[in-house]
Amino acid sequence: MRNMMEYLLSAESILILAHEAEDADAIGSGLALMEVLRAAGKRADFLLSDEPERHLKFMVQEPWVYADGMEIPEYELCAAIDCGDLERIGKRRFLFERAKKTVNIDHHYTNPEYGMMNLVDGSACAAGEILCEMFQKTNTPLTDEAAKNLYIAIMSDSGGLRYESASPKTLRLTADLMEYGFDHAQLCRKLFDSQDYRVLELQAHVAQNIHRYFENRLAVVALSEEIFDDFGVSEKDTGDLVNLPRSLTETEIAVSLRETPEKIKISFRSNGRYNVAEIAEKIGGGGHKMAAGARIEGKSLEEAEKIIFTLCKDVLK
Repeated sequence: MRNMMEYLLSAESILILAHEAEDADAIGSGLALMEVLRAAGKRADFLLSDEPERHLKFMVQEPWVYADGMEIPEYELCAAIDCGDLERIGKRRFLFERAKKTVNIDHHYTNPEYGMMNLVDGSACAAGEILCEMFQKTNTPLTDEAAKNLYIAIMSDSGGLRYESASPKTLRLTADLMEYGFDHAQLCRKLFDSQDYRVLELQAHVAQNIHRYFENRLAVVALSEEIFDDFGVSEKDTGDLVNLPRSLTETEIAVSLRETPEKIKISFRSNGRYNVAEIAEKIGGGGHKMAAGARIEGKSLEEAEKIIFTLCKDVLK
């Protein structure tokens, strides 16, 4: 970790990227690293792939968002955060590849270590946990803002410290972050207990249309573009819908399929018995034992569900 921090500080200009459709861990980790590097006198910027999803907009007031054709200055170093492989950087990949130095900091155990310098820990619950530990071990000072964003990153990806990935180390790091100047209860309310009414209506629809297979051990929800339009909700605001089928008592594997114009996004969740990252890898995805993702292109929603059914059948039988 010391080598990674020294490598980051060896550059005068650093561009930070995370995976497409950034979640709270990606945004929190990116913002925290940017804050720390700026405090060290570096030119550091965080470039998002898209506007943050609705319930995460409180995290960044004026996000710098990539658009085709925009002019982006060159940076000496490019850091990919919370990004399991280069494909997940999306259209911004050329920015990573043109940098003289590259860094890869991630917590997906399927990560192929594509950076010139890599810090990958598949046992960490969040990229924010890796950064927090690195800052502690290198005696790197944190501002209240950086600590707040690390706290959000860890709390989000650990499900409020409820998931299997939350370790005793996770709780110790979280406790240390709570010593800084932010309202942890208010942040948790925004993360876990604040919902747009239209999203709530969509969740009610989803709850009534869960497909259950193999004696209810597999639970699937499939949402078409039309469904999102009907409820006036953007697909990117619904990534956690997979937790509805996951919450059912008999569910062992939960899957959500969300249709977009370019592809079908797939989220997998396990309730402990099965490694869903191994399932996701079979269709080009990846992730963690308990949570993984993938995408399918050139298929209808119905065809994609059949593919998922077959993959899960091989596991659940």
